[in-house]
Amino acid sequence: MFMFSGDLESAFAIDYQPLQSVLSAQQWREADRLTTRLLINVLNLQMGLEPNQLNLSRYTAEQFQSLPCRDLNTIDRLWTHHSQGNYGLSVQHQIWLTQADLPDVDAHLNKLGSDPVGWLGWCLDVMLDATGYDTQARDRLQWEQFVVKVGWQRQGQMTSFDELFSCPIPRGGLPAMFPRTLETAAWLSLLQRVNHCARIN
Repeated sequence: MFMFSGDLESAFAIDYQPLQSVLSAQQWREADRLTTRLLINVLNLQMGLEPNQLNLSRYTAEQFQSLPCRDLNTIDRLWTHHSQGNYGLSVQHQIWLTQADLPDVDAHLNKLGSDPVGWLGWCLDVMLDATGYDTQARDRLQWEQFVVKVGWQRQGQMTSFDELFSCPIPRGGLPAMFPRTLETAAWLSLLQRVNHCARIN
């Protein structure tokens, strides 16, 4: 695996060489743990806190919108480079977008015979979504599709980290630890920030 040739930039002088090393060795589980620690450090420093102070409840969607692009780009480029485009926050953003506007029509059609009320409810959902009033419901549906696609959920249950790393992890499945600790809105805000940073760089 070729080493990443770009600069390991940070707005806070964070050392990304350890992440580079474990990703280069394809030590995915350790890279996932290290990425969580690094993102917490960046968030805390941005908020004027001690780097390793842990309190995930304080991280909101709004706080992700001001994260420094230098750090987000470094983390994401290391992941995408060393995984050959299989993993990274930008990869997760791409996969998330592919889940948009894909209602599970077959499942709702199967309900039609036994649950006409459910069918009418789905029609109402579609109308609400079309008018922009039900974005939270749409995000929940996309999330349900996303977690299955990236291997975070199997047979209707969220996978443990032991289960996640016990078999090949699908494209977009990493990093996993930090995203899974966040509320969906905060995680989406992080992905949007990563996408914004990639476009302006």
